[in-house]
Parts: sequence; C-alpha cells; structure tokens
Amino acid sequence: MNDKLVIGIVHGSHVDGWFFHSMMGFLTDMSVRDDNPLSEVLCVRSGPALQLGRGQLVNTFMEQTTADTLLMIDDDMRFTTQTILQMWDLFRNLPNLNGPEAKVLGGLAFIMGRPRLEKFGDMQPTIWANAPDRSPRFVPVFDYPENTLLRVGATGAACLMVAREVFEKIAADQGGNGRWFYHQHLADGDELGEDMSFCRRVNDAGYGIYLHTGLQFGYAKTMVVEETDYKRL
Repeated sequence: MNDKLVIGIVHGSHVDGWFFHSMMGFLTDMSVRDDNPLSEVLCVRSGPALQLGRGQLVNTFMEQTTADTLLMIDDDMRFTTQTILQMWDLFRNLPNLNGPEAKVLGGLAFIMGRPRLEKFGDMQPTIWANAPDRSPRFVPVFDYPENTLLRVGATGAACLMVAREVFEKIAADQGGNGRWFYHQHLADGDELGEDMSFCRRVNDAGYGIYLHTGLQFGYAKTMVVEETDYKRL
C-alpha cells in the first residue's frame, strides 16, 4: 500500500478566500512535518457542469499519481490542518460497522437551500440515509449524534476521502468506463445529482460510506455556514 494522500480541488471562476486561507495554512503546516502524508495537490477547473470537473479530477488522480487515497475538497470549504489530519488517521483505521468494507469517508458540512433576506434559508447536514423503500433515492438526516462515526447512505463530494480501489471497482463495473460522477435519471423521471449518484455506485460496488460528525468543514457562501448556525436554526 502506498500510504500517501493526494488532495484534489475542483474550482470554478474564483476561489473563496476562506478556502485559500485554509489551504495555505495546511500546506505551511505540512511543510515542517516529518510525517507529512501529502503527496501532491491537484487542481481542476470546472465549468457549469460540475460532474465533468469531478470526473476529470478523478481521471487525473488515477492516471498521474500512484497514491492510494484522494481527498476531494471544493473551493468553498473552510477547514483546519487538524481536521484533515484527523480525517486521514481515521480513514486509515476505519472499522466496518456491520456492513461492507469501509473505503469512503466524508466530513460534515452544511448546505443551504433557499436563502431569505436577513436570515438563513433552510439548512441541511450532508448526511443522507438509504430510502426505506429500498429505492435508488436517499433521504436527508437532520438529527445526528455529535463526534460520532456513522455509516451513511450518501454524503456530499465537497469534502470526501476515497480509496483508489473504489474508483477502480466502479470503472470495472461499468466495463472499464471511468465515469464516476454524473447525474443519474431514475425511472420515474426524478434525478440524482452527481455526488448522490456517485454514492449509489459506491454502494453498488460493495463499499460502505462513512461520515464522522466531528470532522467539520465550513461551507463558505455569502458567509461561512457551520454547525453553530445549524443548531441556532
């Protein structure tokens, strides 16, 4: 096993200042560590079709690096060095919680729905469970235990750590077609976004998806959205 980590960034027309500050702090901290796990940082420009940018990032990771693990971080995440190191340590020692092999780990972030003037819009943790009717859908989870490792049905791709073998298995399942991120159209006309459909393919490939609610990433839009904001709502 190549015990190295690649960070992959999908960025749009601009990079958020909080993200820049977080990355600079992390890279500075890593430069003075003897046990630095970071192999390299990949940056991929994404247009309006985010799924294409995510796919290109994974292709670059698979073809141009030999590291076993990719941490995907979007350019609107806010985080600390300690969060990344804790995530890395936990990922390498993930237990199998009565389920498939654990090779995917997400951090906890919060997405906003419809912002309203002078107050937050709807907020949601990036935690989804498999639908009770066993359909391809996922259902959002709003109540969660603090500082706990959870097996989840799906999570977002904005702060997601994935083992190389997961990408290899998904590509093999698709006949060698390395399309990891794309919108999935359901039989009734509904649609899964690129991150939800990726999680569906991870599940179908026989891997478990985990999330630790203590690994928290701020989601920077017009302001940084964090757990304290979610609890206040």
